[in-house]
Amino acid sequence: SFGDAAAQLGVIVREHPGPLARALAGDDATIWVCAALGERRSDRDEPRCVALCDGYSGDAASRGAAMLRDYVELLAPPLLRLLCAHGVALEAHLQNSLVVFAGGRPRGFVLRDLGGVRLHGPRLARAGHAIELADGSFIATNSAEELRDKLAHVLFHAHLAAVFDWTAQATGADPRAAWAYTRQLVHERLGAWAADPELRADCLADREALLAPRVRAKALLRMRLTGASSDYDYTEVANALAPAPGDDAPRERLLNASGGQGYRP
Repeated sequence: SFGDAAAQLGVIVREHPGPLARALAGDDATIWVCAALGERRSDRDEPRCVALCDGYSGDAASRGAAMLRDYVELLAPPLLRLLCAHGVALEAHLQNSLVVFAGGRPRGFVLRDLGGVRLHGPRLARAGHAIELADGSFIATNSAEELRDKLAHVLFHAHLAAVFDWTAQATGADPRAAWAYTRQLVHERLGAWAADPELRADCLADREALLAPRVRAKALLRMRLTGASSDYDYTEVANALAPAPGDDAPRERLLNASGGQGYRP
């Protein structure tokens, strides 16, 4: 046994993402880790997220807003589907997510590093998946709340919040419109999938939890101070996805914020 020293050694084996990127966007595909989208480019005095807006028309703010709508549409629905239909919450934070783009627009995503996923036993079984895990494996859970919290933290609190902010600073796009667009997408997709009787209860429960006024978020500083890496600790925060108080017409507000286009299924 190597004792405590074993915790300092790790090995990651990855497949090259190039073939997946080309399958999504053709031979001209470029792939960047999403954590780099807020970093300055060496050849242009602007953050990398601006390159994802070049293929849209209009002024800088309009291009940024259009890019964010496509970004959300490409990233969020597959993750939400895995959550409700299969009981899988991928760890889609910025370092694990690669954006594929071509022609100045995002075309898709590649996700890597599956060591931090959460797998929900009852939902996996309902979907026909039988997976054997080691006793005490921290990626397994029977708690739907823990499953949802995992995805909400990485997708909304960590990933989209940063990309919305970077793009807003670089282009002037309104992050409030991006959050409204994301809220409508979550509401409509989970509502549509609830038409399946087998998924209805979970889809509606997921939607209610993800759009609640307040949500749990990982207390990262407290976890660092206490040395907790797999046993998560949480705090409660206001939910950027929650409708504004008194907002009885989120559809109209979304349409106005997105130039009348709204959410495209």
